[in-house]
Order: sequence, then structure tokens, then C-alpha cells
Amino acid sequence: MNKSAKYITVILLLLLSLGTKPFAIQQPTLGNHECFVSITAREMLQNNNWVVPTCNGKLRLQKTPLSYWLVAAVAKITGSVNEFSALK
Repeated sequence: MNKSAKYITVILLLLLSLGTKPFAIQQPTLGNHECFVSITAREMLQNNNWVVPTCNGKLRLQKTPLSYWLVAAVAKITGSVNEFSALK
């Protein structure tokens, strides 16, 4: 294989990969941690209790409530707790 054929092959592969890239982009999904944070933030908004975080009615005191507050603040601005407000 000569040099020009190698360059053409590389260019074709690059164009092919760039052409398929938009189809590979997906909406990010939430993991377990983000789900617990978003549920806790939703309960903070529903109960108007920003001091004691709960998740499904159970206390959630393993970590500081900053992440819950941030998700709840973004959710209050956007209007709901969703994937956008729960992702870090």
C-alpha cells in the first residue's frame, strides 16, 4: 500500500467516524448516587424542610447536605427535579 492510499484510508475513516458521532450522543442517565440525591432534594422542596434531609421518609445524614441543597436550588429555578438538575 503506497503513502497516498494510506492517507486516503485514514481520511475516509475520520470522515466516517465524524459522520456517525451525532448518532452516538445520548442523554446522560443518572446513577444510584444521583437518584438518591435527586429524591432527597425533591423531598426537601415538597416538605419545605431544608435542614434535615430525608430519602423516602428515612433520615439521610451520611454526608453534608450541600449536594441536596444545590440540586434543590437548581430544581426550584427550573421548576422540577429532573436529570438536568440532578447531574453534577
